[in-house]
Amino acid sequence: TIFQLRRSINASLNAINSDPTTAGWFTNYVLYPFDSGLNRADWYPVVDSTNPNDIVNAIGNIQINAFPGSAPCSTQCPRPIYGVLADLLNRTSFAMPNSVILVITRSSPEDYLTLNQLSSTLQSAKVYLNFAYTNIDSPCGMGWNGNDALSLFRAVSYNSGNVFTVCACVCVCVCVSNLC
Repeated sequence: TIFQLRRSINASLNAINSDPTTAGWFTNYVLYPFDSGLNRADWYPVVDSTNPNDIVNAIGNIQINAFPGSAPCSTQCPRPIYGVLADLLNRTSFAMPNSVILVITRSSPEDYLTLNQLSSTLQSAKVYLNFAYTNIDSPCGMGWNGNDALSLFRAVSYNSGNVFTVCACVCVCVCVSNLC
């Protein structure tokens, strides 16, 4: 849940930034919360900062067990993941190369057919793209053999990233930290 992310993000960032072997690795932080493409106008704002506490505070402002805006929750599971990544990679605040992108979600990409247009940007940006699938067996519970799920593995192959399945977090957001 977002509750679990709230509980652990501050301690995680403090540990990374205070450990002598990792201190200074991350200098810029971008939080890009997203939801269904149908309610894009209601998404939480993107937060760009050099201060990790701004990211912690922004995560604290995301409602638990709720969706942005006043419209009812979308029944569609897929989300515009590649569109969000394209927007993120085009932000002037996003430092490249060597940035780490962590997409935390339970959804498959509804826009998986656009990955080919994004592939050259992912390669030239030299970012480390990682997907963390939370508390599920597969994206949207549809298995790993569909073209949408398989596109995740293609996306991370362009930049030495990974696809992980983990438990205890169900938010839909993109957390980004940039390396020096």
